[in-house]
Amino acid sequence: MEQTRQNKHFPFYDFYAEILRGLTDEEAGRMTKRMCAYMP
Repeated sequence: MEQTRQNKHFPFYDFYAEILRGLTDEEAGRMTKRMCAYMP
C-alpha cells in the first residue's frame, strides 16, 4: 500500500500535485512552468 505524504505547512502543494498527476508529462511541464512564472 502506497502512503501519500501530506504537507502540513503548505497544503496547496498537495492540491497542485493532485492536478499535475492527472495531466500528461507535456501538459504537466507546461503547467509547472506557468506556475513558476506566476510565483515570484
